[in-house]
Amino acid sequence: MPFMTDPEKMRLALWIADILGGAEHEGLNKPSWINDGKVIKAAHSYQKNNVWHYHCGPYTKVPPNHKMTDSVLSENNNGKPSSEIYHYAKHQDVIIVLGFSRTHIPFPAADSKTNPIRARGYSWHTAVPLSTAN
Repeated sequence: MPFMTDPEKMRLALWIADILGGAEHEGLNKPSWINDGKVIKAAHSYQKNNVWHYHCGPYTKVPPNHKMTDSVLSENNNGKPSSEIYHYAKHQDVIIVLGFSRTHIPFPAADSKTNPIRARGYSWHTAVPLSTAN
């Protein structure tokens, strides 16, 4: 968060408030270990830790079959894509925001030195539960 702009922090706060309030969301939302319905072998740690990513806008295009992402953050491959994403983990009745990327780098290996959330993705003891989403 120290590197986020004020508008980025506001969008994150509104996203969290919307989740808690049961609102739907515009962005694409998916598990970070699946691409085109196939499990990515290099992303085993994402699957083990149930790491997802949500495209949080700003949005530049609307998919032809656009659908909203529900408040429990179910998989939605028909949401709006964006370069900016939130990385988060889903655990029982909470989500844990792990990081924010201004530029989405699709499916980096969890242990890759170029992965911007490599060090954060698996330090669960430092993460903060933010919602009651499943």
